[in-house]
Amino acid sequence: AEQSHLEGIIRDLLSEPCLDYVGEVQLAHALRRQTDINRALRRVENGTDGVCAACGALIPPERLQAVPETLLCVACAAGESKPCRYGPGSGFPQWHS
Repeated sequence: AEQSHLEGIIRDLLSEPCLDYVGEVQLAHALRRQTDINRALRRVENGTDGVCAACGALIPPERLQAVPETLLCVACAAGESKPCRYGPGSGFPQWHS
């Protein structure tokens, strides 16, 4: 009975509407990624690549290597609500992750 239940689930997942939805999700993801990459290229062109768009701190090279299209440092990407303690004017070096 369990095998037949699993076969039903697999059959549903392979149905045309489900596959159409998966294709739409993949397309949306690809378009979002392309937009992010184009934005990152513009940031390189205008000299703001590697600067957090939220707090202004420099984004560590390791983060940029891992996520080249990032606009935010790790702290800002995590949604920390408090002001970034490493941001401009803090007296700290402008690198944080």
